[in-house]
Amino acid sequence: MDWLTTILRRPDIGWADALDIALVSFLLYELLLLIRGTRAVQMALSGGFLLVLFLRVMRGNFLWWPFHPAGYALAVSYAMDYFWFCFFIAWAAKAILVRFGGMRAYSTAIPFFLGLILGDYVVGSLWALYGPIQHVTTYKIYI
Repeated sequence: MDWLTTILRRPDIGWADALDIALVSFLLYELLLLIRGTRAVQMALSGGFLLVLFLRVMRGNFLWWPFHPAGYALAVSYAMDYFWFCFFIAWAAKAILVRFGGMRAYSTAIPFFLGLILGDYVVGSLWALYGPIQHVTTYKIYI
């Protein structure tokens, strides 16, 4: 890990960049240790990689392909217990927009929906700041 120490001591790298480099280096190091593990771990990592690659190729080449690679990763996350209905509503809104308004309506609606997401986070952030200042329990962001 001498190369990491050399990179982190460079004067042109700020603390945030250094933290990012250190975190990514640590994760890659742990992944390499894991890959060198048992045959079952190697097979599981290889199978997951190939499945995500397959989903990505299919989604990129065929408009009718309904499965997104991120869905595979999110399906096993605890967050899906909380957010499944939000994802369903987003999918239904997109399907209705594309079906009845075409890609032009979909492209026009993207800023509106991104604004909804940004507005939710801004309001949540403001409540998260207000709560400790006033010593009251306020809005909670579930991530």
